[in-house]
Amino acid sequence: MKQRLPSLDGLRAISIIMVMLGHLSGTAGLNVNLTWLMPYAQFGVRVFFVISGFLITSILIREREKTGRISLKQFYLARMYRIFPPAYVLIIVTVALNRTTLHWGDILRAMTYTSNYSPRPWVLAHTWSLSVEEQFYLLWPAVIAFFFRYRTRLLVMTIAFTPVLNAALFYFGHGTGIVGMYFPTVADSLAMGCLLAIAQPWLNRYEHIICSNAFLLVPVITLALPLIAISSRRMAIVNTLALQTVEYAGIALSIDNAVRMHWKALNIAPLRWLGVMSYSLYLWQQMFLDRHSSAAWTKFPLNVALAMLCACGSYFLVERPVLQFRDRRRSANVQLEPIAGAVSHSCNNNGLEDALHSVICTNGALSE
Repeated sequence: MKQRLPSLDGLRAISIIMVMLGHLSGTAGLNVNLTWLMPYAQFGVRVFFVISGFLITSILIREREKTGRISLKQFYLARMYRIFPPAYVLIIVTVALNRTTLHWGDILRAMTYTSNYSPRPWVLAHTWSLSVEEQFYLLWPAVIAFFFRYRTRLLVMTIAFTPVLNAALFYFGHGTGIVGMYFPTVADSLAMGCLLAIAQPWLNRYEHIICSNAFLLVPVITLALPLIAISSRRMAIVNTLALQTVEYAGIALSIDNAVRMHWKALNIAPLRWLGVMSYSLYLWQQMFLDRHSSAAWTKFPLNVALAMLCACGSYFLVERPVLQFRDRRRSANVQLEPIAGAVSHSCNNNGLEDALHSVICTNGALSE
């Protein structure tokens, strides 16, 4: 059985719970006021973005260390097998159920992963973050493959420049609907995760601080920051332009702490299972956790049950069979190319890389 990077499935589980609680607010049949949790739906997405940057960069760097190069072809194929089949099944079902209300442009943008550049109906609203992820998968591996020596400065520039760009968009009256959706306006969250992967050797020097009890203040403060966004419109803008960088840094350091400490609470079986299901659950929850609908399937608690049921169906009937097919093809290629296969086998069974490879291949980074 492949080793898994500790705690990350637990962190994914907490993130998808945040997303679902935020989306549950206002749904029919729910008699609890969860309005204050709505900012945590976006927070959960940002956690997924940071995790995605961390894992993708870790794998790319490890591949380069072991083989001397980064195979963009293999990376893109792996992402295609992992991301596209369950996403397209979801889109097809959504279109079939909402064919009278969806515009062809909404469908086209969802299928081409460009929906973050346009307003979307609720049933496809979550595809904005899927689009951000795919744009990241397309751009960053190529950047790190061709400009590896500049990787750190490019990430630092991205983290520093994104808030400036967002401030300019707000100043010129273009911030609403753009900031937080367009890829350049959220690239800093992904870049922070990438920087975390690159900074691992440096962070090892401070492991005694990261693993100390006092460090637990970092995730506590980080979790409190989203509440600033709902205090007033002015504070929401301040949060977007300045505090989110602090938030992303807190998320990254909290991820590092969780992986180093192997917290039992993050590694219990139910939480890990939910983390494994997080991509599937994210895809299907939007259809049922719809506060704008009066349909029977959007009423609590039936909506949560149906979201879980469809997520399980997606995972066991679509995702796992596709990944098994991919692995069979990979094994066939290893047999046909014994030298390349020997190198691949050596890489894929090496400690941390095996864990990272397993996490990425079996748990696509969520996009909200």
